Amino acid sequence: MRLTPCSFPNRQIGSANLLIALVLSMSITLVTLAVAKTQLTEQRISANSHWHTQLSLEARSRWSDAVANLTDNFESLDWSPTAGSEELVNRSTFTTSDHSMLSSVMLLRDPPLSRYFDVHATSSRDDGSRLSASYNQAVRILTVLAPQAESPPPLILNGCLISASSRSDIRPLNSDTDYAGTAAWLSGAQPCRPLSAFEFHAGQVDERSLSQSLWSNVFSVSTEAFAALAEADLSLPAADRRYWLAGPANFANSRWTQSLGSAERPVALYFSAEVECPRFSDGVVIFGVVFIDNSCSDPIADVRMEIFGSLIVNGDLNAGTANLQLNHIQIADDNLMQLEFPILRSVKVPGSWRDF
Repeated sequence: MRLTPCSFPNRQIGSANLLIALVLSMSITLVTLAVAKTQLTEQRISANSHWHTQLSLEARSRWSDAVANLTDNFESLDWSPTAGSEELVNRSTFTTSDHSMLSSVMLLRDPPLSRYFDVHATSSRDDGSRLSASYNQAVRILTVLAPQAESPPPLILNGCLISASSRSDIRPLNSDTDYAGTAAWLSGAQPCRPLSAFEFHAGQVDERSLSQSLWSNVFSVSTEAFAALAEADLSLPAADRRYWLAGPANFANSRWTQSLGSAERPVALYFSAEVECPRFSDGVVIFGVVFIDNSCSDPIADVRMEIFGSLIVNGDLNAGTANLQLNHIQIADDNLMQLEFPILRSVKVPGSWRDF
C-alpha cells in the first residue's frame, strides 16, 4: 500500500480532538455533578430552615399553652421532686396530628412555695433526626395581689395613727419568736407619732415609700379590673365571693356588719374613695385584705374587730377605744405563709429568655 505524506499528521489531529472531547465531557460531567450537589445542599438547607421555623413556632406555641395551663389549672398540676434539689418538676409530651413533630414541656418550680416558674418547651422532628428548637422563659403567676402584698404585714398605713386602744394587737408572721416578720408598713412622707398603742408581738415597723394612691403597692390589677371581678362575683353566694367592692347596700345603719372569708378562702374587700371610711360593727371578723381608700378620722370600730390578713388605709387611722386585732394569715392556720387567691394571669420575667 502506498501512504500519502499527510496520513500521520491527520491521525495525530484526530487523537488530539478525541482527547479534547474527553476532557470537555469530563469537565461538563464534573460541573453537572457539582451543580447537582449544590442544588441538593441548597434543598437540604432550605428544608432544614423550613423545619427550624416550624419547630420554633411549635416550641413557642407549646410554651404558650403550658403557661396558659399553669394559670388555669395551677392547683391540679402534678409535681415531682428532682434528684439532689428542692426543685419540683412537671413534665408533659405532645405530638402533632400528622406525627411530624414531637414536643416536650417542662415546668420547674424552685423552691416549692415560689410563684416563679421556669417553662421549657422543646420541639423536634419525629423522624429520628436531630433537628429541634427550644423556647425557654421564666414566668411569675399573679393573683389579685401584687407580689410584695401576697404576704402583707397586718397593717399598711399611708398616714398617721390618730388614736388606738392599748388593747389593740398586731401579730405578724412568726409572731412572738426571734423570726417575727414585719408588723406594719408606714409611709415616711410625714412625721407621725409612734404606734406605741399597739402590741407588735416581736414584729418590726418598716417605713416605706408608699405611693399616694397606695393601690399599686397592694394590687396587681387596676381598680377598674377589680371592680369587674367584684361584679362578676355578685352572681355567687356570699360565702363563695372572693372580691368585694363596698357600696351603700352593704351597710346597715352606717355600719359594716358582715364577717367575710376564711383561712382557706380569703377575700379582698375594697372601700373606694367615693365611700367614706367604714365603721365596723362589734365582732366582725375578716380573712383577707381590707383596703380603705380614705382617711379614717372617726373610730373604725366600736368594740372589737379582727382581721386575719391585712388592714390597709390610704390615709390616717383612728382605731378609737376598740379592741383591734390585726393578724397575719398564719395566725389562722400555721401552714399558711401567704394569702391564697385564685391565679389570674402569668407574666414573663425580664432577662430570663432563652431561644436556641
